[in-house]
Amino acid sequence: CFHASTRFCCGCHSWHRAGLGMPLRVPLHAIPCSAVEATSFLEELTLQHLRLSQQFSELPNIFTHRGFFNETLHNFENSQYFGEIWLGSPAQRFAVVFDTGSANLWVPSTLCTGHSCASHARFDWERSTTYTPTAQTAYIRFGTGAIEGLVSKDTVNIHTVCVANQSFLEVSRERDFPFEDYPFDGILGLGLPELALPGTVPFFDRMMSQRLLDRNMFAFFLSPLGSDESSVIFGAVDPALHVGSIHWIPTRPSVYWEVDMAAVLIDGQPQGFCLNAGCRVAIDTGTSLFAGPAAHIQTLSRVLRRAMGTTCSLSSMPVLEFEFQGLTLRFEPADYVLHMADSLDHCALAFMPLDVPPPRGPLWVFGDVFLRKYYTVFDRDQRRIGVALASHGRPAGRMHLSRSSFAPMAPGLPQQVERVDMAATIPKRHQGRERIGRGSQTRLLPATLHL
Repeated sequence: CFHASTRFCCGCHSWHRAGLGMPLRVPLHAIPCSAVEATSFLEELTLQHLRLSQQFSELPNIFTHRGFFNETLHNFENSQYFGEIWLGSPAQRFAVVFDTGSANLWVPSTLCTGHSCASHARFDWERSTTYTPTAQTAYIRFGTGAIEGLVSKDTVNIHTVCVANQSFLEVSRERDFPFEDYPFDGILGLGLPELALPGTVPFFDRMMSQRLLDRNMFAFFLSPLGSDESSVIFGAVDPALHVGSIHWIPTRPSVYWEVDMAAVLIDGQPQGFCLNAGCRVAIDTGTSLFAGPAAHIQTLSRVLRRAMGTTCSLSSMPVLEFEFQGLTLRFEPADYVLHMADSLDHCALAFMPLDVPPPRGPLWVFGDVFLRKYYTVFDRDQRRIGVALASHGRPAGRMHLSRSSFAPMAPGLPQQVERVDMAATIPKRHQGRERIGRGSQTRLLPATLHL
């Protein structure tokens, strides 16, 4: 069958898969959102830096070719980037964050009747002819919220690419805060399979097994507001979106997209953060800022805020550099200082303290501030991450955030531990099913969810 309103096939038939790996560019869009009643993002950052400063007397973020595809991403206030997927047959549209810090797909269900779910698109299982329920349920706790629901299977479409029998969490309950204020409906995890719910296969792994791509990789291009279109491309690298060669960094043996960092430098001077065991960095598209061990962030804050003064002067601030196996990535003050759109004298550093306990920590998390500066490629076959200067180069001036329309961050990498409970309450319509055994899973939550 064919759904005219969406131009998608109702299911993944053999003739639909014949054009294996058709190019897919996923756009990331900026969608207007009502003002968040809680304290503004920058005010929260300022409070956090004030807390740090109290500890230091010195102290006063359609490309077309067979075998790949590109999706445009929407930019919400330089803090969240999300694109569109279609789920079920006929297809139902959802706005999702493409998150490298998790590996599960979840969207709200019509079973969920709370204010948060009612303000978003909800999946209607009764409308889909390809829907398959399971006996598995899950409960996922985030730093400031939680979701629970049924693990189900259905067809997922992104443009002309179709993935059949994809596992996803059909959310039957979620807390209103913070999910009600999110400008997206759910999350599509692009993390490693070790992060997936037990017994499920992540979306990208199913694409790999169905051989939908020429190359098992994906790349993110994030632009500031008012600049070029943001996107994630699956199966290829778009040379028009980066400057110069791509430099490859091997990933660590970890459950995250994680690499080794050799040093952090301020105006060319090493800060001594990585002298002994080195530093570990997770590249996470679900986090807005830079995050790092509290002691290191305190040191950076002390030096950078002293240079910033009380007038947010970028001309007096130093260059920040990160070294990775002979590769030095440079950030100018305009890259790591955030200004409120209505005040040049009101600003904050794009850094957040994050103490992840061993064995997964200590850990730095590089979020969207990093990805706006550097085009980033995630290569599953070679287990490596590629970086090159994004084609828009340095921001054309100051990086701005709107005071009135900032929403809380998406659940990406983390201050607390997310727990998945495989014996959660089964939705009413499935109460006759046998539950699977109890299991658990942990992963990091977004460093920038809340201070």
